[in-house]
Amino acid sequence: MFGYAGVMPRVGSRIIPFAGVNHHVRFAGEGRPILFLHGFPLDSTMWDPLLGALPAGWFGIAPDLRGHGGTPAFER
Repeated sequence: MFGYAGVMPRVGSRIIPFAGVNHHVRFAGEGRPILFLHGFPLDSTMWDPLLGALPAGWFGIAPDLRGHGGTPAFER
């Protein structure tokens, strides 16, 4: 999937420590934030086509929920 001008904007990712857990988050763009949450059993990569096609003025945030993608599951 391509954004405007036929170029796929860069989708980045990083680990953000929060509440004792290292959460994996994908992101793209700049501007007003918009949060993309995945469903079971997927992870944040399902949003890459949309993150890559965000219009100017938007900052997409797609975290991996606990136990999916790069975010560890709850400890038992």
